[in-house]
Amino acid sequence: LLNAGNQTTQNLLMNLVHQLITTGLWARVRADRALVPVAIEESLRLTPPIQYGVRRPLADTEVGGCPVRAGEPVVLSNLAANRDARIWGEEN
Repeated sequence: LLNAGNQTTQNLLMNLVHQLITTGLWARVRADRALVPVAIEESLRLTPPIQYGVRRPLADTEVGGCPVRAGEPVVLSNLAANRDARIWGEEN
Protein backbone atom coordinates (compact mmCIF):
# COMPACT_ATOMS: atom_id res chain seq x y z
CA LEU A 1 0.00 0.00 0.00
CA LEU A 2 2.81 2.41 0.84
CA ASN A 3 4.55 1.72 -2.47
CA ALA A 4 1.39 2.31 -4.55
CA GLY A 5 0.93 5.92 -3.42
CA ASN A 6 4.65 6.60 -3.70
CA GLN A 7 4.93 5.48 -7.32
CA THR A 8 2.11 7.67 -8.67
CA THR A 9 3.45 10.75 -6.83
CA GLN A 10 6.95 10.04 -8.13
CA ASN A 11 5.68 9.68 -11.70
CA LEU A 12 3.65 12.90 -11.45
CA LEU A 13 6.64 14.89 -10.22
CA MET A 14 9.04 13.51 -12.80
CA ASN A 15 6.54 14.08 -15.64
CA LEU A 16 5.98 17.66 -14.43
CA VAL A 17 9.70 18.47 -14.24
CA HIS A 18 10.31 16.90 -17.65
CA GLN A 19 7.50 18.91 -19.25
CA LEU A 20 8.62 22.19 -17.69
CA ILE A 21 12.20 21.70 -18.84
CA THR A 22 11.41 20.46 -22.37
CA THR A 23 8.84 23.21 -23.03
CA GLY A 24 11.08 25.95 -21.66
CA LEU A 25 8.57 26.88 -18.93
CA TRP A 26 10.76 25.97 -15.94
CA ALA A 27 12.03 29.54 -15.39
CA ARG A 28 8.57 31.04 -15.82
CA VAL A 29 7.01 28.77 -13.18
CA ARG A 30 9.95 29.35 -10.81
CA ALA A 31 9.53 33.12 -11.21
CA ASP A 32 5.76 33.04 -10.64
CA ARG A 33 4.78 30.45 -8.02
CA ALA A 34 1.09 31.18 -8.71
CA LEU A 35 1.57 29.10 -11.90
CA VAL A 36 2.44 25.93 -9.92
CA PRO A 37 -1.20 24.68 -9.57
CA VAL A 38 -1.84 25.24 -13.29
CA ALA A 39 1.41 23.47 -14.20
CA ILE A 40 0.46 20.49 -12.03
CA GLU A 41 -3.04 20.27 -13.56
CA GLU A 42 -1.63 20.41 -17.10
CA SER A 43 0.95 17.76 -16.26
CA LEU A 44 -1.80 15.51 -14.91
CA ARG A 45 -3.82 16.08 -18.08
CA LEU A 46 -1.01 15.58 -20.61
CA THR A 47 1.10 12.90 -18.89
CA PRO A 48 -0.91 11.34 -16.06
CA PRO A 49 0.96 9.03 -13.68
CA ILE A 50 -1.62 6.29 -14.40
CA GLN A 51 -2.03 6.15 -18.16
CA TYR A 52 -4.60 3.39 -18.54
CA GLY A 53 -6.88 1.09 -16.63
CA VAL A 54 -8.86 -2.04 -17.42
CA ARG A 55 -12.51 -2.47 -16.50
CA ARG A 56 -15.04 -5.24 -17.11
CA PRO A 57 -18.73 -4.35 -17.48
CA LEU A 58 -21.22 -6.26 -15.36
CA ALA A 59 -23.79 -6.34 -18.18
CA ASP A 60 -23.71 -6.23 -21.97
CA THR A 61 -23.30 -2.63 -23.09
CA GLU A 62 -22.04 -0.40 -25.86
CA VAL A 63 -19.01 1.92 -25.78
CA GLY A 64 -18.54 4.41 -28.60
CA GLY A 65 -20.81 2.39 -30.85
CA CYS A 66 -18.96 -0.89 -30.17
CA PRO A 67 -20.76 -3.70 -28.36
CA VAL A 68 -19.06 -5.00 -25.21
CA ARG A 69 -20.16 -8.23 -23.55
CA ALA A 70 -20.39 -8.61 -19.80
CA GLY A 71 -17.01 -9.54 -18.33
CA GLU A 72 -15.10 -8.55 -21.49
CA PRO A 73 -12.09 -6.31 -20.69
CA VAL A 74 -12.21 -2.67 -21.79
CA VAL A 75 -9.03 -0.58 -21.71
CA LEU A 76 -9.57 3.03 -20.60
CA SER A 77 -6.87 5.47 -21.71
CA ASN A 78 -6.37 8.63 -19.68
CA LEU A 79 -3.93 9.82 -22.33
CA ALA A 80 -6.52 9.66 -25.09
CA ALA A 81 -9.31 11.21 -23.02
CA ASN A 82 -7.16 14.10 -21.86
CA ARG A 83 -6.23 15.07 -25.41
CA ASP A 84 -9.72 15.12 -26.89
CA ALA A 85 -9.64 17.96 -29.46
CA ARG A 86 -13.36 18.55 -28.92
CA ILE A 87 -12.57 19.56 -25.34
CA TRP A 88 -8.99 20.87 -25.38
CA GLY A 89 -8.47 22.14 -28.94
CA GLU A 90 -6.17 20.96 -31.70
CA GLU A 91 -2.86 22.06 -30.12
CA ASN A 92 -2.59 19.00 -27.88
